[in-house]
Amino acid sequence: MGGWPIAKEYARQGLGVAVLPIACLSPDDATDLTIRRLSDELVMEDFLIHRADSLTRSQRDVKEALQRAVEHHERDTRRLWKNLV
Repeated sequence: MGGWPIAKEYARQGLGVAVLPIACLSPDDATDLTIRRLSDELVMEDFLIHRADSLTRSQRDVKEALQRAVEHHERDTRRLWKNLV
C-alpha cells in the first residue's frame, strides 16, 4: 500500500517532509504534524467540456448541477485552505 497515507505517516514519524493535497489532511493531523501551505494563493481551474451543439433541457440541468457542485467544492476548499494552520 502506498500513496498519500504513506507520505503522511512518513512525516508523522519524523522521517522527513511530505507534500500533500489539503484533501488528504484531517483535523487531527494538526496535532501530530507541522502544516504549512506552499503558497498564500490557492489557484483552482475547473473545465467542463461538451459539444457545441444546443443542449437539451436535461443536459442543461446536468451542466448547471455540475457547475453548482464545483462552486460549492471550491468554496469549501478555499475555506479549509484559509483556516489551515
